[in-house]
This record gives sequence, C-alpha cells and structure tokens, in this order.
Amino acid sequence: MSKSTSGPAAQSSSVRISYSYLGYLFLLLGFLSLGVFVAALAYQTAFVVVAGAALVGSLAASAGFFRIGSLAPAPARGDRVDRYRARYRPTA
Repeated sequence: MSKSTSGPAAQSSSVRISYSYLGYLFLLLGFLSLGVFVAALAYQTAFVVVAGAALVGSLAASAGFFRIGSLAPAPARGDRVDRYRARYRPTA
C-alpha cells in the first residue's frame, strides 16, 4: 500500500517563503544593526566595525531580496494551472 501525499500533513512539509518577506526581515535586521552601530559609536567601542559590517550587509541583502522578489513571479498553484489548461488549452 502506498501512502497518500495529499492533505494538510503533506502541505505543511513544504513551506515557501517569498523573497519580499526575506527582504523585510533583513530590513528589520538592518534597523536593529543601525541601533547597535549608533550605540557602539556613542560608547566608542571596537565593536563599531562589526556593527557597521552587519548594518551594510543586512541592508544590502534586503535590497537584493527586494530586487529578486520584484523580478521573480510567484509560481502558479496547481488548481489555477489545471483551470487554465481546461479553459484555454483543450486537448484534442
């Protein structure tokens, strides 16, 4: 007997995260890094270099993910593809 791969259990195993969502997360991390960077500058610690690198890296990653998210369209769901094929691509 073979197990069925449909249902809620099968759907929860493949989680898709959009590039725009990752862009927002890295932007949030960038603002957090900005706060740490300003605090490190105020206290004149050597941690400024690390905080600055984290700030630049997270903002660059955010911009990159937003850019990729605007170029890559979301994949079509199976039911939409089936409906499109039934309406516009009938088989002979």
